[in-house]
Amino acid sequence: MGGVAQIHHLPDGAVDLTFPYDAGFIHQLKGEIPHSARTYDPRSKTWTIYPPYVAIAIAMMRQTFVACMEYVEDRSATSPPDPIRRTDPDFAILHLLPSAPPPLVEAAFRCLSKELHPDRGGKHEAMIEINAAIVRIRERRGAMA
Repeated sequence: MGGVAQIHHLPDGAVDLTFPYDAGFIHQLKGEIPHSARTYDPRSKTWTIYPPYVAIAIAMMRQTFVACMEYVEDRSATSPPDPIRRTDPDFAILHLLPSAPPPLVEAAFRCLSKELHPDRGGKHEAMIEINAAIVRIRERRGAMA
């Protein structure tokens, strides 16, 4: 297996992972890190892992790519923090892009709430996830206003 495996810490607490292609590692990554806490950018071939799963992802990288690890402490000097990332997991939970206008975000939240509410046959965990996502989006958008 050639190439270098890198871990880049981002200002928002997430990490970017780049590594030589390893189908077994990707399968393990998808099994350990929920979809809502990971994104993949095919252009840069980079996985972004969001808290609280960062420590798990780093441990997996260190175990799998022990011979070719490169650890980068911080990217904050090269790129300013972005309050809403292009591939934001909170918007993904609501099935939206981060560029969605506030009325659409609220409408998507209401629609998913009706569909996923435990009183209507939905799962409690799904409702917790969409509630947490809308709270985080509202907090960030409020801070930007």
